[in-house]
Amino acid sequence: MTAARTKLLVLSSTYPRWSDDSEPSFVHELSKRLADDMDVTVLCPSAKGAQRLERMDGVKVVRYRYAPNALETLVHNGGIVGNLASKPWKVALLPTFLLSQLFTALWLCLRSRPDVMHAHWLVPQGLVAAFLSLCLRRKVPFVVTCHGTDLWSFRGRIWEPIKRWAAREASVMAVVSKVMEDELANQVGQINNVVIAPMGVDLEKRFRPAFNGRPCTYQIITVGRLVESKGVEYLIGAMPELVHRFPAATAVIVGDGPDRIRLERLAVQLGVTDHCEFLGKISNKELPDLYRSSSVFVAPFLQEGLGLVCIEALGCGCPVVASDIPALADIIEHSGKVHLVPARSRKAIISAVTEVFSNFDEELNGARRSHSRLSAKFGWNVVSEGYAAILRGAMTRN
Repeated sequence: MTAARTKLLVLSSTYPRWSDDSEPSFVHELSKRLADDMDVTVLCPSAKGAQRLERMDGVKVVRYRYAPNALETLVHNGGIVGNLASKPWKVALLPTFLLSQLFTALWLCLRSRPDVMHAHWLVPQGLVAAFLSLCLRRKVPFVVTCHGTDLWSFRGRIWEPIKRWAAREASVMAVVSKVMEDELANQVGQINNVVIAPMGVDLEKRFRPAFNGRPCTYQIITVGRLVESKGVEYLIGAMPELVHRFPAATAVIVGDGPDRIRLERLAVQLGVTDHCEFLGKISNKELPDLYRSSSVFVAPFLQEGLGLVCIEALGCGCPVVASDIPALADIIEHSGKVHLVPARSRKAIISAVTEVFSNFDEELNGARRSHSRLSAKFGWNVVSEGYAAILRGAMTRN
């Protein structure tokens, strides 16, 4: 007799709206791998152009409405935190966003009776999962994964007691890096159900070096939402001197967000518009070729949970220059080939990029050699097996 498949309900505020979407895809990448052995349903917010109900790569996707179609803009194109910062009026969408997610999740629980839930981000999805555990007669164990913004952006007297309650209701609290484990303890106190479990990168098929080719000379790339915490202004600020040293130098800026106009104006003010190419959002399929065609990836982060884009770049054999922030320590440990610079320092970026350009063959070979070590820690095969074990362990804790 075949054993029944585990029913998993995933709660997430970030999810691809369609195939090859430019929105972050790590929740879907994990979910589709878990779907090999589990019946996975993902609950996520609706968006213009996205189907309300569909099956994507073996994952059942349910999207809940929280506003008229034209106003469902709280989540995408910058994330909740970025959108609220750039357009404060969107705070009016939060009540219906939370309530619609809660009631739809409750309906799904009553209808399909999941064995376990996985909430991505402590706020708001972890909070919703904790409320569900109170509402349901049959308590459903749940795992919460913190990705970064849920810890650093929702602070103060109101949020920290809420986060403390949700974290202690969870069967397992997962954080994607060691620094986040420390931050979680600072906010909610010591709890005994915390594990470090990063998200993954498709290093097996997509993000691989092109050993038989060379990238474009002096092409710099950065990838991410254009929000203050990504620090892109410091890369643009470094461009006048880099162009002076390397006249062919170009910064390719991939991503969109509330800071884009400000950053484009900065490039004009500094006289480097011809050397700063704003590509906007591109599909996830296009990223590997961009990494492979670039000479260096610059991640001038001010704050970050883990830095998956650095792993993607290294996986494609692109040398990396990144801010010396604690979250990147986990990547350094398993790659050994990242130039760390102080955050907010244009001079340090100039110096590090100059070093990469000046010793390019050595830098390129070092980045390419890091692929196998990164795969052993951050490859999706390893990461998904770890999360499958965490979810099944959560079921035995209750």
